[in-house]
Parts: sequence; structure tokens; C-alpha cells
Amino acid sequence: MEGLPATSRDEFGEELLIKQNIEHHFNLILNQAHFLPIATPFLEKGETLRPDSMYLSGKDGELFTLKSDMTRPLSRFLATNHINYPAHLYYFGETFTPPTQLSGHYNQQTQAGFEIIGETSWAAEQEILQQTLNLMAELDVTDLEIELSDAKLADAVLATYQLSPQQITCLKDALFNKNMTQYRQKLKAYHLIDDTFLVNWPMAFGLRGDALLPLLPDSPEINAMKTHWQELINSVKAFNSNIKVHVDLAARPLKSYYTGTTIRTFSQHVSEYIFSGGRYDQLLQDHRGCLLPAVGIGINVDALATLKAHTNKQQPEKDNLTFVLAKGRVEKAVRPLLKNAGIDNSALENPERKLIFHSNDNKLTFILVKADDVVQYLDAGIGDIGIVGSDTMAEQPFNHYDLLDLNVARAQFVLASTHDFRHHINMRPKIATKYPTITRQYFDKQNKDIQIIKLTGSVELAPLTDLADAIVDISQTGTTLKENNLKVLDELNDVSAHLIANRISVRQQRAFFNELIYNLLNILEPNDENLSKSIN
Repeated sequence: MEGLPATSRDEFGEELLIKQNIEHHFNLILNQAHFLPIATPFLEKGETLRPDSMYLSGKDGELFTLKSDMTRPLSRFLATNHINYPAHLYYFGETFTPPTQLSGHYNQQTQAGFEIIGETSWAAEQEILQQTLNLMAELDVTDLEIELSDAKLADAVLATYQLSPQQITCLKDALFNKNMTQYRQKLKAYHLIDDTFLVNWPMAFGLRGDALLPLLPDSPEINAMKTHWQELINSVKAFNSNIKVHVDLAARPLKSYYTGTTIRTFSQHVSEYIFSGGRYDQLLQDHRGCLLPAVGIGINVDALATLKAHTNKQQPEKDNLTFVLAKGRVEKAVRPLLKNAGIDNSALENPERKLIFHSNDNKLTFILVKADDVVQYLDAGIGDIGIVGSDTMAEQPFNHYDLLDLNVARAQFVLASTHDFRHHINMRPKIATKYPTITRQYFDKQNKDIQIIKLTGSVELAPLTDLADAIVDISQTGTTLKENNLKVLDELNDVSAHLIANRISVRQQRAFFNELIYNLLNILEPNDENLSKSIN
């Protein structure tokens, strides 16, 4: 008997019963609110190859795509059918996306959601939030926190400063990724490092977001956003005063087509958003090709089921954070820095063969893993904080916050070969490396065609044995290269240890992250007086 294909799974027993219970209450709530159900096929025509879709080929060679989300099928349905607007719709079904190979993630996910289409008034946002609250109450899910934002906020804020389009793009990229190192470099370059709001902007969510609200620039567009947020906050508090609701002033828009208020909901026990959505007026079209305003909420049913299972078992609250450290060079280099930032990592001083360690107060856990595995532990929600070299990050799919360049464990990517190598003569040189992504990026910029040979160790041997013409590798001192009679032909990117974090963990433990980041910044930039302006 053959097993299942990789990344797929059966569902059975309690796990499936929880999902069925969620679906039952979901249908009940939306039917009572006079939303209409919509179901679309698993297969859609695969007109355009997309990285987030899985494809099947028909007998005639026509490509079909498995439904990767509900947005595109809904868009197709509305564009090809005559519907009376405004329309209130809801759906519950399976979606399929290609997971990262060998990641342990499943390609099938259960997605639910509800949409109000063709309604421009503010009442649509309020209705969507109300039905979300009704569903939470019906499922008896209380451990959730709601974040409010607006897809246009960052543009509205930066429009009040004298910045070029390129400068705005650079700041937004660093802001949304919470890359504090890059962000602060840009503020200094643009002479904005004295602005209290901007200095604190990347971490302006939760209580810090609420505290920074009065410092937002004064403009009609921003003031309207603040008014709408307050109305939604009042609605939540009127429904249940115990539900936590905050503004996120530094949120990345959920999708490029979002145009207004956004709503996201997370829990302390699940490493993904449970509910997410908002207003998007630039995506859907009716059968005549006219744009349709829309507001909607998507529900990650798998994450919600995980939360329900946690609640049913009444598991204890998680009260500690987990650091995942790349063992070896990086771990040894960052320990003094963490200690100076107030992180008790004394348990790592005599590791012997242990891989898991706890701080003296048991509030911190440290896991030592190979560098390539750090991101996997964060992806799985096991780790909250990772410390790994930027060389490793450059070679992996990356969807976490790259918070800080810690400026330790420094090295450099180099192109090196034997002293008699002349790469301008070689028509298509062979380059041996552990880092094919960095290597390809470098030679693409040189407009040079190469053949890459992936090695996992002793890269220096490749040009000495004629396996390759040259190598791309990291070098700290150049000693190993010299000992093997190799010379540096060019220097590529700098390498150093970075502090990275799971995106949800940053929100779940924001007080800890705020303190850690600003402690580290005070160490890395001891003469920067503007750090004293941080809002605590």
C-alpha cells in the first residue's frame, strides 16, 4: 500500500470534528446575517503561471490550477455573472498551494471568509468586524487580539515629508520588514533621525502604536483614519470590553490591492494570523468590467482549529521565549552582546553535548541548531527569535523580520581562484560554492554566464583539482585562501550575524522585543542621543 504524496495528509477524529464544528457555527452566523454562500470548483483555468499555484495538465495539454485562495475564483465568478449589488457572500473550502520543498508544511489548507461587495460606505467595515466578533463569541474563542491599520497609512505619513519616490520606497521597505538597521541608516541619510515618530515607527503596534497615535502627522487623510479606528475600537469594546484591540501604525498592507482599513487578529498560542482582511476597492470587477468596492475577512481555519484544540485541552499559557541560535561561530560571537543587552545566557557557557538550555529564571529557552535549520524552527513557531548569519539568510526563503544587524561574526563573500586564473577569457566559467543564490546574483549583475557547482564543504579544493575555475565563499581573515594558494579576485557582500524573529512572536511578546531591540541599539549605537526618545 503506497503512502500519501509528500505535503498532503488525512484528517480524522477530533481534529476533523473541530473543523466541522467551526464550519457549522460559521454557516449559522453568516446565514443569520443574510450572507449568501458561494462555492467555486477546485480547478480553474491556468492561464498564467503563478508561483503560489499547483497545476494539472488535461488530455489536450491545457493547464488547470488548483484553487490557491478564494480571491481569484471569486473575481472570476463576479466578472462572468450578473449579480445584484451590494452582495453579501461567504465561503468555506479547501485551497492548495505548493509548500517549500522538504519544509514539513502541508499544501492543503481550509479557508473561510465573507465579503461585502459593491458597498462603499463605512458601514461595510463595521459589519465585517461585527460578524467576526459574532463568530469569535459563538466559538467561545476569547484569547484573541485585534489589530487595526490602513493600507494607505505609510504613504499618507511619508507624503508629509520632503522625500523623493525612491526614498519613500526605501523607507517603506525597511519599515514593513522592521529592519531596524536599514531603517535607521535611511533616516540618517535623509536627515530625519531627530523625528520622534519616525524613530519609533517600525515598532508602533500594540500599546506602543496607541501611544504614538497623537504623534502622527496632521493631515485630513490621516485624521480620517484615526476617526475610523476609534469607531471600530468603540464597537469592539461595546461588544466585549475584555477583547484587546490596538492600532498597528507600521503594518504592511495585506495585499497590493488593499485600499483602506485592515483588520488582523492573532492569538498568543498560534504562530499565524487567525482572521485577516479589510477594504480592497481595486481588484474585483463586475460583468461590464467596472471596478467593485469590497470589504472582506479571510479565516485561517487550520490555525483557528489549532487554537480551539489548545483551548479545549486547557493547556497552560506559554510564559517563555525561545532563542534559536546558529551553533558555532555565530553563537559564540553573540553571547557577550546578548548578555550586555540583559539576556541571561549563562547556561550556554558549558554546553557539552546539550542542545537545549534554559535561563536561570526559566523565562528564556535557547536551542542550538545548524545555521541552515534556524529558519525552519521559526517557521514552525517553535522559535520566537533567531540569530543566524546573513550568508545563511541569503540562501533560504525568508518570511520573518530581519530586525537587526548585530555587527558580530563578521566575514565577507569573496570570489577567489588560483593566481593564474583569468576569468575574462573563460567563456562560461565553472564556479564552486555553498551559496548558489548569492553567486548567481553577483554574476547576473556582471552580465556573465556561469555554471554553478554546489558543494557543501572544502570549497577551496575545487580550483586546485580542476573541478571548478573559481569559488565563491565567505572569508573572515583570508588565511585559508592563502594557505591553499588562492587569491581574492573580488569582494561581494558583507556577512554578519542578524537578529531575526517570527512575525507573530513579535506581536505576542512585543514588550520583550521592544526592550531587547532598544537595548541592542544602545549598544550598537552608543553615541546616538535620539534613542533616548524611544517611547516605553
